[in-house]
Amino acid sequence: MKTNVRILALCLILLLSACGGKADPSSSATIPPDSENTAPAASSMPSTSPVPSTDSGMPDNRNAEEVLSAWLHESLEKDPDASPWEIVLDLEERGCFRMFSDMKLTEYYPGFDYNMKLPEEIQEAALLYNYSENDRGFVYVFTLRDGSADSVAETLKNSWMDPDGYQTITLRESNRLLLAMLPKDFDIHKVIEGTIAKTARDLVPIFLDYRKENPDAGALEIVEYLNSHQKFTECFTQQVAEGRLTGLTGKNALDGGERLELHGFTDGAILSPMISPNTFICYVFFVKEASAMAGFEETLKNQANLAWNVCVVAHSVITQTDGTAVLFIMCD
Repeated sequence: MKTNVRILALCLILLLSACGGKADPSSSATIPPDSENTAPAASSMPSTSPVPSTDSGMPDNRNAEEVLSAWLHESLEKDPDASPWEIVLDLEERGCFRMFSDMKLTEYYPGFDYNMKLPEEIQEAALLYNYSENDRGFVYVFTLRDGSADSVAETLKNSWMDPDGYQTITLRESNRLLLAMLPKDFDIHKVIEGTIAKTARDLVPIFLDYRKENPDAGALEIVEYLNSHQKFTECFTQQVAEGRLTGLTGKNALDGGERLELHGFTDGAILSPMISPNTFICYVFFVKEASAMAGFEETLKNQANLAWNVCVVAHSVITQTDGTAVLFIMCD
């Protein structure tokens, strides 16, 4: 009797399979590997995690606090000893902030009440600005003395100048304190487009075309022509001589390091914004012999201080040589 039941059950399974039905999931029957109905293994199924990955194509619905918390954690996980300056550099690279500053403890802190007395527990600080035409916003990262985070956070939160219309975010990890005041409608997922960088790249072919048509033009004449073709802000042009030049005094010039001088050119001129927070600076130099260009170009790159202005930093260095002339640009 048991044998007949088993035979009947097997026939039923085969009949269901032939008719498109589903067999018992506990069955040991297998499907050929080349079958179009092969189901993916459980480990290869899409993740149902609410936190989207960068490659998932899913919209990132995390709010600013959640995103900043994740970024802070990632920065410190990568380097537990990272300074506030290194952390804000890492955060700024995410795309929704642009200008930042390494704050000295004796300086006024933007966004805070002018009469705020800086808590003595703060050892280091660095600042990110919200990049917006109409709204200002700030993201500070502090290094604090151990055990002082609660009192310092409360003091700082009570010292914001304009709390209306803003969201205040306080995050702590290790002895780091991240304090942000951002517009309530701030979109932390919006990547800032580098319009200045695009303008800078557009100047390269203009430089080459002008050199071809005007091979005898000097550095000042060239930068004046370039200025007439840039549209992002009002700039000035000026002849420069060997010595200390803005943005070319060495990478550690703002940290008390030796301020280097630039030598090796016979003619030079600068194109720079009238308003310093624009992350752009341009030079045209001439060297005596074309054979000296490779070494001079390397010197420019080595002496370039991407944070030449206390409020800004450049991310791109553009150089273009043509005979004895070189176009040098630092921009966002």
